[in-house]
Amino acid sequence: MKNKKILIFGSGSDIAIELIKLLEKNNTIIKISSKKNSNFNNDNNREFYSTFQNYETVDNIIKKIDEIDLVIIFNGMLKSSKEKKFEKERELNNINFLYPTYIISKIIDKFENKKIHIAAISSVAGERGRFKNTAYGSNKAALTNYLSSIRQKYSNIDVTTIILGTVKTKMTKEIKQPKFLIDDPNDVARMIFKGLSKKKEIIISNKWRLITFFIKIIPEKIFKRLKF
Repeated sequence: MKNKKILIFGSGSDIAIELIKLLEKNNTIIKISSKKNSNFNNDNNREFYSTFQNYETVDNIIKKIDEIDLVIIFNGMLKSSKEKKFEKERELNNINFLYPTYIISKIIDKFENKKIHIAAISSVAGERGRFKNTAYGSNKAALTNYLSSIRQKYSNIDVTTIILGTVKTKMTKEIKQPKFLIDDPNDVARMIFKGLSKKKEIIISNKWRLITFFIKIIPEKIFKRLKF
């Protein structure tokens, strides 16, 4: 992948940081993060601030972008710090589903007649509902389906759904799983880089492809009794 102008939302995430290292050698990267620093809103540094708490920040950024080849959306949240259940679920839905789809809709509105590539991070948690992460899994399932519908609707837009399992990042540091189920962010970044270079529609590791296959074929009468 060379000479591309790439817009990355959630550029401060551990996986995004590793992917940017691979991309920035031969491409122009515009970083969008929810964490402010002194470089933000500086056109020369190509770093901007945006948050799911204020969608106008997305509008302001996209207005400044005249040309783009690839948009990658990393934004996501596994757990909410809100106290009430509804507030937790609403916050997770906002950042995991509504915010990414808002970004995508605004990108399409501006570049609908151009050949562009859109990619977003989904999760194996969205492949089948589990009670331990009801809100997060539901959000990711919705995002996966949304990306599928966009892929079907627009023939001039390449859409990539990146389906990840548990990756060793700050977001997942409290998750307890066997080591073989936890992926290294460097490996994941390389997988994403290769998949995006080939404009794959679905990027998922062989390990998680196999795991999700078996999870999906478990009959519901049996699955509902499982507690994993």
